[in-house]
Amino acid sequence: MWSTKKQTVVASSTTAAEWCALDQPAKDAKWLAKIAAQLGLPRYQDPITIFTDNINTQLLLAKKGCKNSTRWLEIRWFFVKNAVARGHIDVRRADTKRNPADGFTKALDPIAFKRFLEMLGMKAIK
Repeated sequence: MWSTKKQTVVASSTTAAEWCALDQPAKDAKWLAKIAAQLGLPRYQDPITIFTDNINTQLLLAKKGCKNSTRWLEIRWFFVKNAVARGHIDVRRADTKRNPADGFTKALDPIAFKRFLEMLGMKAIK
């Protein structure tokens, strides 16, 4: 699932902002796995992969403990770190040049816009 949402916190860095932004996808992934199980569908293999284009966020979520730069985060944001530690989700890096979400959130030059349309499977109608 892809969605965009105005965040309710002010982050002091892009790393912290990306960390906070992973909260809802992590919850959605766990919810979808539970729904699938209740419907008797084959179990998703843990971990469920979630992508981020911020390598520092990925590294911080994988490390044990807390860094000075993340101490200000409220406890609720540590849901993601806990889910990673338990092996429920796997946060992987999305290549910035091949990230279709950027087309929805950034101004793109004509070449990047064409690449964005191709990633979505769209073609120009003449």
